[in-house]
Amino acid sequence: MRYAVRVTGIVQGVGFRYTVCRTAEEEKLTGWVKNEWDGSVSIEAQGQIQNLERFLREIQERSRWADIDHLEHRRIAECSGESSFHVKY
Repeated sequence: MRYAVRVTGIVQGVGFRYTVCRTAEEEKLTGWVKNEWDGSVSIEAQGQIQNLERFLREIQERSRWADIDHLEHRRIAECSGESSFHVKY
């Protein structure tokens, strides 16, 4: 299963993308995270449903310096051939 996630709040310049990346790797997810021009952060994460749900909880709880106002996610089509999770620039 694959989720597209959008996170708003104070989520840029506070190490949030690296927390997301580390958490995704721990949950054995593939995909990416990147900063958007409007100050939000976009994520695409793929893996087992229980890992994805745990990932969403963890990124909200682990982000010490981020101040998340809103996190929304939706299911999207899976991407075949991915082997890792990375920060997109």
